[in-house]
Amino acid sequence: MSAAGLDYQALFDHAPCGYLLAHAVGIKAVAEGVETEGQREALIGLACDLAQGYHYARPLPADELASWFAMESPDRTPVSPGAAAL
Repeated sequence: MSAAGLDYQALFDHAPCGYLLAHAVGIKAVAEGVETEGQREALIGLACDLAQGYHYARPLPADELASWFAMESPDRTPVSPGAAAL
């Protein structure tokens, strides 16, 4: 249980349902709010396609976004703003 009262284990226990449903209808699954490497690794194990969250980047002013995209990162492919392929 987190300090905010969220049961993250329960969320992860049910997460595969969402990814399976997305894949069943032919769309990619995007995990939002990924903050740690552990969460990223768990999502890879759940066959999630994309992730976004503070683990990858904090919100940026519009004038800094272009230079952020120009940076090379092994954890990020240019799939959509603020998201990374898993």
